[in-house]
This record gives sequence, C-alpha cells and structure tokens, in this order.
Amino acid sequence: MLYYGLRDNPREIYRINLTDAGLDVVISRSLHLTALKEIKNEQLLGIFEKGVLSSKEETTTYQFPFPYISFPNYSHKNINWEGVRHVATLLGLFLQYLNMFLERAGQFALSEQPQLIAIECWCGLEWSSINVGFSPQGITSLSSNWKDGGLLPETQQEMTVAYEKLSAKNKKAFLRNTRPSISRFMSTSAGIRQGGTPTFTVLGNCACLGSNPDYFLKGECDLEPHNIDTPLQLLTMVVGVVHFWDKVLRPTYNRGNI
Repeated sequence: MLYYGLRDNPREIYRINLTDAGLDVVISRSLHLTALKEIKNEQLLGIFEKGVLSSKEETTTYQFPFPYISFPNYSHKNINWEGVRHVATLLGLFLQYLNMFLERAGQFALSEQPQLIAIECWCGLEWSSINVGFSPQGITSLSSNWKDGGLLPETQQEMTVAYEKLSAKNKKAFLRNTRPSISRFMSTSAGIRQGGTPTFTVLGNCACLGSNPDYFLKGECDLEPHNIDTPLQLLTMVVGVVHFWDKVLRPTYNRGNI
C-alpha cells in the first residue's frame, strides 16, 4: 500500500509532467547519481542512463514518449500495442524504484514541497494495473476543499485526448471523439466524490480507479483499479492521475498553505 510510504508526509521525491510527447519525470540530481551507482537491473539502469531528457545542477528529467499516431496517417497505423506496453512497463519499473525512496526523502528531496501523490503501475501480457497513494496532507486538502465533490472536465479532456492520440486511425475520428461534448458508452471521466475522494474511468468494461470514501478519507489513502486490463487503459489512467495531481491537487494544497 503506497499510503504507508506517504503517511509521515515525506518531502517531494519526484514529480510528473504531461507533455505533447508523453510524460516527463523529474527527480533530484543526487537521486539520479545514487541510482546509477546502486541499480543492478539492466532494464532499469537503461532508463537512468538513456532516458535522460535534461540534467541540471540540482535536477534530472527523464522522458517517457508515448507511441502517438501522427496525422495524416499515410501509413495507416493502428494502435502500437507493443510500443504502448513497452512504455507502460518501463514507467512502472521506474516509479517502483522511485517509491522505494519515500522513506529517505530527506536525503533525496526534490523540493520542500510534500509528495502529495505516489503512483505505481504494472503491465503484463494480458493485464495491467495501477495504484495511487495519497499523503495525509493531500487527503486533508481534498476533504477540506471538495466537500461537495465535483467534476473535473479538464482532466477528463486530457485523458480523452491521450486515448485518442494512441488509438485514433485518422484525424476525423480524433476530432470527433475528443469533442468536450461527446457522449460515449462507458467513456472517460474524472471527478471528486462528495467528501473528497477522486474517481476516474476509462473506456472499457467498468474500467475505473477509485476507493470507498469510508476507507479513503479515514486512513487507507489509496485508489485501486477495477478492470484496467490493457496498457492503453493504463496509460490513459496515468495521464488522468498526473493531470489531477498537477492541476487540481497541487494548486488546492498550495492555496491552503499561502
């Protein structure tokens, strides 16, 4: 359970940013150098050695590009299942390693901000999964500021666009399916339930991420998946969680601590 690593309100170890290409993950330079010395797993070490987008005096940024279909689709590309699965696998391995440092946050902190959210994800040949943990500070911020709940249309739109960029075969379908007013069976959605519990769904058979508010708001501060079967669903869900983290939870927390 990720919330065990977050329950003592550790300082920020990593942050994730959405980009036009996919995701960027930022950590401290000291953690990057430690990883290069400690890691024995060749696949994980390859991320730290070859996935660096930029490196500054105090931070290192890694890029996780998504296999988006470009338009016009002259080569008639379909979903690149191998590429989607590969990105999901590498991202999961990378985040699993970073989460091990939550209890050593004082040594490798990226900033003085708290680690409000931690993400885990896994991807196999026939299954995918995601788990999202919240710090007590994050829970307090949600429960104090979202007592009546609410929809998150911008987060939903980011999820929809990412899904279609990975799967739409032509620009016409992309534009049709990403219209904000579109209504589709079992479509993507993002919102916060009454009291402050986030909830997300992606296209699929009841494919969702959430928690029972009685558990989530009273100590078991994780969101758990249901029917997240494909890496396409997984990456779409990751996009939603990252957008929520950066554009909803972080601003809400910062407003309460000015």
